[in-house]
Amino acid sequence: MNPFADISPYYDLLMQEVDYQEWTDYIMHLLDRAGVAKGSSLLDMACGTGTSAIFFARGGYKVSGMDLSPGMLEAAEAKAKKTNLNIRYFPGDIRKFSVKKKTKAVTCLFDSMNYLLNEKDFQSACKCAHKALSQPGAFIFDLNTIFALTRYWDRKLEVKEAGGVVSIWRNNYDLVNRYANLSLTLFTPQGKGYRRIDEFHREKAFALDEVGKMLETAGFGKIEVFRHLTTEPPQPNTIRVTLIAYKI
Repeated sequence: MNPFADISPYYDLLMQEVDYQEWTDYIMHLLDRAGVAKGSSLLDMACGTGTSAIFFARGGYKVSGMDLSPGMLEAAEAKAKKTNLNIRYFPGDIRKFSVKKKTKAVTCLFDSMNYLLNEKDFQSACKCAHKALSQPGAFIFDLNTIFALTRYWDRKLEVKEAGGVVSIWRNNYDLVNRYANLSLTLFTPQGKGYRRIDEFHREKAFALDEVGKMLETAGFGKIEVFRHLTTEPPQPNTIRVTLIAYKI
């Protein structure tokens, strides 16, 4: 069962509480910090339904988006057609991709890097991002922390309703393998009844020192780690971190 295979038409509805404007404004502040000027090229890895890509394009960047899920790309392309923005989308796996023309910035948002379940895949994604960047360039991404996944993804059950879609979120944490598991069930209106959709999602909890070593091995120089939405260092109870890895 592939994550996002069936929920792509409902993804934006499920994520409607996410403030993408605030999030992308923050990333654009970090891009400025990293010396990536407006008008520069930007590749958004694991772009999903393209909401962030639209905000980046409106912010003045030349944006392309890549995602593994055909359904998510279809939703992103449909959304882009409703704007006057020139955003190019293409299919790709963040663990093994290449670009014809190097880009000034690579982003990977909303804990997409946590979906890489071992160091080999994480390392491969970092290497691909490094190769895709011009020099100098910046790779910016976020991660759910070990604290977040152990505290908020373990033994949790949540039921939500939005736009007539009922979703059931069941979480548990595998302490041995550092896997956070999500069993997601959707009931979507269909005729006089409902259609049931089941998906399984898994994230890996990476220690920040491990992440730093993998970025260095991939060829990145300076690395900055921040408590999400700030430029302050993370604390033991930080839920999400955002990193800038510089290709110098």
